[in-house]
Amino acid sequence: MKSVKWTMLNLHVCSSIVDFSLSVIVQPYYLGSTWAWLPLGIGVPLGIPYTVLISVTGTAFLITGVAVIALFENQFYLLFAENTWWRYGRILFLGVNYLVSILYIADVLMAIPDQAIARAYIFRVHPEFRLFDSPENPIQVAVAHDDSSMGTRQMLMTMMILCEGLGFPIILSFKMNNIGRTSNLTQNTTNFFQLIGI
Repeated sequence: MKSVKWTMLNLHVCSSIVDFSLSVIVQPYYLGSTWAWLPLGIGVPLGIPYTVLISVTGTAFLITGVAVIALFENQFYLLFAENTWWRYGRILFLGVNYLVSILYIADVLMAIPDQAIARAYIFRVHPEFRLFDSPENPIQVAVAHDDSSMGTRQMLMTMMILCEGLGFPIILSFKMNNIGRTSNLTQNTTNFFQLIGI
């Protein structure tokens, strides 16, 4: 247990930050088919700037995805790769994942458009959104309508997290199946692996 407690603590802290920021601080109400949203959490009356809300929540969300990957990677490392080149490669792998998550949010922050121009466009295309807008809590636009590359960058980031997040459990399952076939396990252990689907 000692070998996995730090990755489990990392995942717990990251997911708690995401949960708290999304449900209490920000409470984003997304306005369909646009990059616009309305923050409804306590961050608005507290006067927390929009860029801080989006950067903390977005960074915590992405880092939680990387923390899930780190949890499965740690299990892979402990079970199958402790005495291989992965012992050193994993540091670079996890470091790059955390760095890319932070740089992605920095890229999102740089793409935030001039709110007056972006809001005027949103209200022209979707006049019904004016019902949600108020001077004390205005609608925020995260990405300009003409920034077509943001969707591509978001898709690439999502695919990276998903592929890595699914890759390690698949590798673990495959390797555990091979161990079950090639080793002399007791009947109870074999039955247990079959019961949980490994």
